[in-house]
Amino acid sequence: MKVTVHARFYGRVQGVNFRNSTYLKAMELGIVGWVKNLPDGSVEGIFSGEDSAVNTLLEYCRNGIRRASVTYSVAETVEDGQFDGFEITG
Repeated sequence: MKVTVHARFYGRVQGVNFRNSTYLKAMELGIVGWVKNLPDGSVEGIFSGEDSAVNTLLEYCRNGIRRASVTYSVAETVEDGQFDGFEITG
């Protein structure tokens, strides 16, 4: 089943290759959407794809990015967006 999730990650997530690592993992998993840095130091993303792939990406973002340290994250299902690929924005 396809899902779209809006996620936000807090902690040491900027300046540690978080967005690029997320991009590469999303491409590997066939996920479309985007990821960007926010002015408050968090990272925000929209991930759209198969439920299991999106869950894998969320877990990777929380615990698998080597130099990052996520202390808190939120993720909620949102309406399906129209994406052609996966982008790093902001």
